[in-house]
Amino acid sequence: MTIRPLPIGNGASLDVDDTTAKDGASISLINGYFDRGGAFRTVPGCELYADTGESGVKTWAYFCANHTRLFVISDGRIWQQTEADGALQEITGATFDADAIPAFAENGDNVFFAANSKIHKISGGTATALGAASPNSVTSIAYIGGYLIAKGEHPTDPAAGDTHYSDDKANGYAAWELYNNESRPDALQALIIAYEQIYNIGTQTVEVSYIDGTVPFSVNKNASQQFGTPAAASCVFDGESIYYISVVAGARKVVQLKGGGSPQIISFPVDIPIEAFERIDDAYGFIMAFRGQNGYAVTFPTANTVVDEQFYESITLFYHLQQEAWIILGQWDANNGVYGAYRGISFTYAEPWGLRLIGGRDGKIYKLVEPSETAEEPVFVHRWRDNGKKEWKPGRSIGLGLTGQYGDFPTSRQCGLYRGRQHEFIYSDLTDAGEIFRAAVRTGHITWGAVHRQKRCMCYRYDVRRGKAGFVLNGVTEEFDVQGS
Repeated sequence: MTIRPLPIGNGASLDVDDTTAKDGASISLINGYFDRGGAFRTVPGCELYADTGESGVKTWAYFCANHTRLFVISDGRIWQQTEADGALQEITGATFDADAIPAFAENGDNVFFAANSKIHKISGGTATALGAASPNSVTSIAYIGGYLIAKGEHPTDPAAGDTHYSDDKANGYAAWELYNNESRPDALQALIIAYEQIYNIGTQTVEVSYIDGTVPFSVNKNASQQFGTPAAASCVFDGESIYYISVVAGARKVVQLKGGGSPQIISFPVDIPIEAFERIDDAYGFIMAFRGQNGYAVTFPTANTVVDEQFYESITLFYHLQQEAWIILGQWDANNGVYGAYRGISFTYAEPWGLRLIGGRDGKIYKLVEPSETAEEPVFVHRWRDNGKKEWKPGRSIGLGLTGQYGDFPTSRQCGLYRGRQHEFIYSDLTDAGEIFRAAVRTGHITWGAVHRQKRCMCYRYDVRRGKAGFVLNGVTEEFDVQGS
């Protein structure tokens, strides 16, 4: 008789065949992650926070820490909220592309906003476009050292690759000029301010500028990189590292500029599905944090490919920074039994209000919440399939105990014969804004190092948290013996 902990794994392995990933490897994680203690936990669910009334359209949220205001953008309209749970107040005067991803910047006096449009200065409940000399079709803006900088088109002489910068704050940003680092003539895609430098991310390169006090911008040639991006909206900064989609040696990759330094490829476990996606130029990313965890979420709206046996029209991948592992974030479609892209398309943290908010694809803003106690006992499902077959055996429902009912570890007995077994653990509740939230982890094919020998499983014992809301799977122990050769 042998008793061993089940080797569940710790992250997605979507770059290998599921028959290749054996003992100790996980194939996919959906809406869940492994914490520092090695437990599988679900990402938080959400509940409705604010409704713009613009149904069925993408909605973006941005919290302005300097001015303690939440901005909400949806379907060509913009609102603000000046206190937690307060009414949405529409801001008038802004003209912008309703389909574009909005960009924000702020100084001590004003908030600036653009969405494939002129830059607008927001004062109170009014947005005013900057003067005629400011760039058109702005999709990326930032503020540094008293200057506004932008990715856009020159009003009279558009020039690909140039970065626009304003006159300084004291002169009201009235005059605008251009600079181009000119190391390579690739078109500018996005601007990110990090470590008091400007990262000019182009289609093929990243060139870094800084304020020298004279020109006023000079090139930091030692910081330039050869990895640009075809997906402008995938570029984000989490306060430590810059992330974006790139093309490296003829292949699609996700890169991380850790500390703003040399690029590191972080996408190896998800490279094969990314290579198969129909498009990557329309991908968009955001940083999301919850429960002491944080990472880089990137949505591919036109993936249109099969990932781990399911066809995804669109998919959201999340790089979990603490574990340096990838998971899938998805919204469960109970009618069709499949996942779609994650409900959230943006994330913002309103620290003074204690709120973590996501913008939805439906005209609504949601707040991330922890699960609450219910009158019914929560359960999870353990199912498996044997010897390379695609059909799953009927799942075993495992109770997690009513509130306060801590009890002993639950057990499944008489679990059959196999040579190799693949497991899936599924947890569902109603925490996706009242809809079904579903998290799952799927292991590799576990053979205990003896793929050609038959194993007889007497039981599985589940080390799970009981008597409290939510799902924490600390581990599973299998009791088995190995049959003759």
